[in-house]
Amino acid sequence: MLQVCRAAKRAKLLQYAERVWGLRDGDEEARIDAAIARTREFFESLHVPTRLSAYGIGAEAITPLLHQLERHGMTLLGEHQDCTLDRSREVLELAA
Repeated sequence: MLQVCRAAKRAKLLQYAERVWGLRDGDEEARIDAAIARTREFFESLHVPTRLSAYGIGAEAITPLLHQLERHGMTLLGEHQDCTLDRSREVLELAA
């Protein structure tokens, strides 16, 4: 989600990179990349997998998952209701 929404959340991601991970050096894109990577590493270190495959879910499940979201009226997600089904697909594909 952080990767897909990085443009919209740029300022918050930079703030997060500095305040949580102490990332102050390098260009903004590099700091955002590092913050996202460290977040993934943190969850993995707690044995919380960050890939669908770790849960036995393959890429073939993405379309059915999206159909379920649509069926349940969950087509605009997120705090600003701006995560569309297309964006959800991007998130799921990156997590596959």
